[in-house]
Amino acid sequence: MSALDSWHPDSKDLANLAKERLSQKEAQYILDHCKECRECADKLFETIRSQPIVGERRLVKKQNWMRAATLTFFLAAAILATHWFLEDNSRSGQFAIEPKSLPDLSETIYAEEPSTWFEDAFTHAMVSPDGSKMLHVDSLGVSLVDLSSGEDLRAELLLDFDQVMAATFDGNGRIARFANRRRDMGWFLESGENLRSTAIPLDAVPVWAPGNRDVVWIRPPGNRIVLGEPPDDRWHNIGDRVLGLAWDPTGAAAYGLAMSENGSASVLRVRPLGGEVEIIREGLDASALPNGLAVAPDGQSLFISLATEDEPDADARHETRVNRDLDIYELEIKSGALRLISNIEGDDFWPWVAGDYLYWTHNEYDASVMLIPLGNPGAKPLFDVVGERDGRFATQLPRWNPSGELLAYTVGSWRLADWGLNLDTEVVAIGSDGDRGPPAALVTGYHADYTPSWSPDGRWLAYRSRRSPRPVPYYAGPDVTDDIFLRRADDPDAEEIRLTDFGWEVGDPNWSTDGSRLLFDSWDRVPGVSKPWVATIDPEHGDLLDVVPLKLPDEISGSVSGVYSPVSDDVLFIERLNPETQRLWVMLAAGEVEKVIDFTSYTRGGAAWTPDGESIVYSALVGEKMQLFLVPRVGGEPQQLTAEPVNVLHAQISPDGLWIAATRLSQKKEIRRLPLR
Repeated sequence: MSALDSWHPDSKDLANLAKERLSQKEAQYILDHCKECRECADKLFETIRSQPIVGERRLVKKQNWMRAATLTFFLAAAILATHWFLEDNSRSGQFAIEPKSLPDLSETIYAEEPSTWFEDAFTHAMVSPDGSKMLHVDSLGVSLVDLSSGEDLRAELLLDFDQVMAATFDGNGRIARFANRRRDMGWFLESGENLRSTAIPLDAVPVWAPGNRDVVWIRPPGNRIVLGEPPDDRWHNIGDRVLGLAWDPTGAAAYGLAMSENGSASVLRVRPLGGEVEIIREGLDASALPNGLAVAPDGQSLFISLATEDEPDADARHETRVNRDLDIYELEIKSGALRLISNIEGDDFWPWVAGDYLYWTHNEYDASVMLIPLGNPGAKPLFDVVGERDGRFATQLPRWNPSGELLAYTVGSWRLADWGLNLDTEVVAIGSDGDRGPPAALVTGYHADYTPSWSPDGRWLAYRSRRSPRPVPYYAGPDVTDDIFLRRADDPDAEEIRLTDFGWEVGDPNWSTDGSRLLFDSWDRVPGVSKPWVATIDPEHGDLLDVVPLKLPDEISGSVSGVYSPVSDDVLFIERLNPETQRLWVMLAAGEVEKVIDFTSYTRGGAAWTPDGESIVYSALVGEKMQLFLVPRVGGEPQQLTAEPVNVLHAQISPDGLWIAATRLSQKKEIRRLPLR
């Protein structure tokens, strides 16, 4: 007999719990008991109803606000929702979530902590029907993982292919591979002991019906849903961009999630036997990124990921400090009604039904700016200089002004619902001891603004912005430009001067020592390897004189970023050699290049000169986390500067050389599940 069988909280315990008078340990013990004991759950429910906690709640102070908030959420979400499920199962279909399976009671079956900056925010999983394995899709491609051991089953995924670029589970629960084998490239299905090459186009994203009796697919630009393999394919013009596909368990219908140009998403249904495309529900507030949707085993409802239950609001997508993380919803197909399934803090996305479980991917992302002592022995690192203390919204990419009295940064998380739309910049005053003043807006506008760089004389701000004349619903929305801008530093209302018209992915600008040139990287309208460019301006008036590519020597194939030396025209470049290795180069003003060091990194971790131009601070992977290192500009043995339990990126050194400002990034991804009844 367990302790739960022999002990039950009395009425006083329950009343004190409702009034938040118990310690966290005592409260958790009672709540754990109530999860297992129907009788006590009912008593606690009645206690909450009869003794409202509002009138008797203690003053919430800094010492207890997190516990109170957690308790309030648990009481409202866990106990009330448990009672709701237990008392009225008729509100959901046959395959509703089990009564004990509340949003905050989901089970984590896999977890990882990426060492990248933003690249793995969209990493997600698809679980095999028996729940033993998952296809793990990240910034490097696809892998097959054993969920019990975490082992990478590379050989089982690769078979005799040269390369597997993408994969999914087909209608028989086996792996469908987009792969290359001895010049034979395409989508392959397992058929007995053999592999069958399909006629599906190479750029298609397919989903197979149960038993592989049919297939539905999309291909760029994604405005058509196609049923069947060529030459027997049937096309349905949608107009909107399709983000995800799923089949009814019987194969009688396929469903799609599509987004219109105004950002409103719809769930659609198409039937293999013909007929018009049906709209199940429209006006949904979804992410514009590719996303999964999953149909319940009884075919009466499906699961989707949404930011809110409301109609999408384009203005809200651009707000920095709003809670718009993605949550999992159940959509009843017949009525179009929505029901919240999981609203855990952080993005919950890519729902997937396998066996008797609903799976999804969960993101936790917390970035703040920290200060690391460099030239001041005895000083200690200062955490959360800006970040959680300012409202739990991510801050990153710090930059100092020339006097070292101001620190600018980008505020806004990489939330999936509004990818790249919600970034603005702010500034705080910083004392010599690292103490800071209140934050103030610096560069703001529709779409994304990134931390500006002050000119050496402090008169100008140069920055990268993705600009739109009005609020747009997604990253590559209508009339969006991506360029370098210039503005007077002392006048927030001064007119912006647009320096480039590339329109596609420029990098952050860096000033030359004389304040007449700006160095940045860009794709120049064509995706691929970025190259450095130099914009020459009139330092007095900010007029653009010219923008030309900076010729790289043959030793350097391209640059992730380029930074002028603070004491000369030498340039520090970061070159990406392969997905896991980068190299630091110094290009002298005369054009010769000197290799500094190779290091491991899967992301854009940044690098910066020390004020004397003799050393470089950069971010590299050590173990499983990105940390800061100091290396002489001529190369040599690097010195590790940080050993944080999280990633440290984007180093910027104060003009006096005493402090390094950096992004401190904690990132966790989980695969969660809830049982379906």
